[in-house]
Amino acid sequence: MDNLLKEFDLLLMDYEDGTISEADLNKLRALMKEHEELREVYVRHQMIEATMNNSKLEDISIADLTKEQSKPAEVKVFPLAKLLAIAAALVVFAGVIFLQNNSPSSDSTLKYVGFLEDHITGVKVIRNDKTLEITEDFPIALNDRIVTNQHKVLFRYADEETLVMVQSHSELHIKEKDGAKRLNLKQGDIICDVAKQPLNKPMVIYTEDAKTTVLGTQFLLSSKREETKLQVSEGSVRIQDKTSKKTHETKAGWQAETTGAGLRVEQSKYEIKYERLVLINSDTSEEITAHDNLQNGDIIRLSEIDATNFNILVKVDRKKIGGAFYRFTGKDENGQSIRIFNSERNQSRNKGHESKYPYHIIGDGKPKPESGPLSWQPIPGDYTLTVTPYNKNQQGLGEIVITKFKIVK
Repeated sequence: MDNLLKEFDLLLMDYEDGTISEADLNKLRALMKEHEELREVYVRHQMIEATMNNSKLEDISIADLTKEQSKPAEVKVFPLAKLLAIAAALVVFAGVIFLQNNSPSSDSTLKYVGFLEDHITGVKVIRNDKTLEITEDFPIALNDRIVTNQHKVLFRYADEETLVMVQSHSELHIKEKDGAKRLNLKQGDIICDVAKQPLNKPMVIYTEDAKTTVLGTQFLLSSKREETKLQVSEGSVRIQDKTSKKTHETKAGWQAETTGAGLRVEQSKYEIKYERLVLINSDTSEEITAHDNLQNGDIIRLSEIDATNFNILVKVDRKKIGGAFYRFTGKDENGQSIRIFNSERNQSRNKGHESKYPYHIIGDGKPKPESGPLSWQPIPGDYTLTVTPYNKNQQGLGEIVITKFKIVK
């Protein structure tokens, strides 16, 4: 069933993108007709998307994929009463899969905004003063508190490509105001990669002695003993010292720190660097010698490589580096965006994070990275890979490095 679910998920993504072929559309219809579980997965997916986006049930459109027809599937809007009946039938099933049966998240007043990813160990979610037992891909609602001990965890917003790495010994409250994102960092450290925010709705992060306003950028924020430290690796972030009310627009390559009497601002000293980017054969985990140090402007000729499945390894000094954020995008020879990641990765298509070595851009196998890297079958085109490492003690970002290369047949 696992392989069937993967195939179904990929076909469904192509359908939703409008890129599905007629043959694959017929295959998708057949799968939906033959397997009730897949129909439930699809309906549940639509319902959860609506919940996360605070949509109304009557606004959900569900494609009638099981209906035989010679033309591409039409979109059919289900009546509210029918959707409510489907919701009632699936509430137990959805509760088991997504909420682990012990969570009060079946409360219809909750608004889900994202998920916890990574290898979750010793991480707590506190909701309505109740500590929940959590697993990977655990849904996070507004007003939840994420509490870590010696381990860290990645929080991913569902409605956009915004990632928040909650570091060890940290506490983060998830909030919202008038549709704008709000975070309250009670203690510890977070590293954020924030997508561009809506006009007049910036993300705001509060610590005990500072207010940080984010429009869309990459940065580290630390709150310890009435002291807030901000380090920006991309874009700019505005920080305000609550005591002095002094404000500073901190740009990439700079850092600011509250002092009580104002802000201390200085250039970042980038001592954290990864060693190299390595193209590997994902079937054997072996480095491809001709491309064991990817550089700007490199050309990868697929016809010259004795492999068809690939991944990219970020080589690091494991004593110094504790993880890395990355973005990986591509455009084919016609200038169309390329889908690089797939459902195995269980993530958005061009942004991610690695915190457990080895750092494979396309991802590792499950349940442990030792299972081997996942596979990527590249399409000829132009690619851009951006990597930002951070250090072992989680209190410093490395310099952001952008590598552009081309893949040809």
